[in-house]
Amino acid sequence: MMLVMPVEFGESSPVLVSKLEENLTGLKIGIDIDGVFQRTGPLVMNFASHELKTAYNTADLVKYWMLPKIAQNHGMTEVEADEFAFKAWNRPEILMTATPIPGATTLSKILHELEIKQEIITSRPGFTSRPTKDWFAQVAPWIPSENINIRVTNEIDQEGFKTKRIRDLAVDVFVEDSSEQAEEIIRETDAT
Repeated sequence: MMLVMPVEFGESSPVLVSKLEENLTGLKIGIDIDGVFQRTGPLVMNFASHELKTAYNTADLVKYWMLPKIAQNHGMTEVEADEFAFKAWNRPEILMTATPIPGATTLSKILHELEIKQEIITSRPGFTSRPTKDWFAQVAPWIPSENINIRVTNEIDQEGFKTKRIRDLAVDVFVEDSSEQAEEIIRETDAT
């Protein structure tokens, strides 16, 4: 197989590409979106800072559920804060304009060229399907739309969706930024 390395990898990474091929060929890789493939956090915090009329930065947003706590600190009830966070994280303009995590598209392209199957699995709600898939079509067109798995119903909670989907798709390795979610995935699936 001939691998054409992306320009940004240059000549300094043949060992990395070789190791990826050696260790991942034949496996199915699952990848989360927010915080793993896409940098939505800074845009979410910009929106929150504007709406709450204060200044926060991405370091204040350690994980998804920090935003409701921040909103509650600004006088919102728990229900209002949850709705505020849901709205902030799922704004189409944020989902369409967030940049990729540095190196994510390069790694994904290498996996694609090594013919390693990638499944994008997110617990984003179903109404974010179009902006999510449009974003991937722009930044990672080698990932087929049918490999972008989005929670289309509320029958399963956010965390449960990822775990179930990883199990159903027989994902071997999953890339996740939430330590709590990663622990559940390890406990409930065969993925590492």
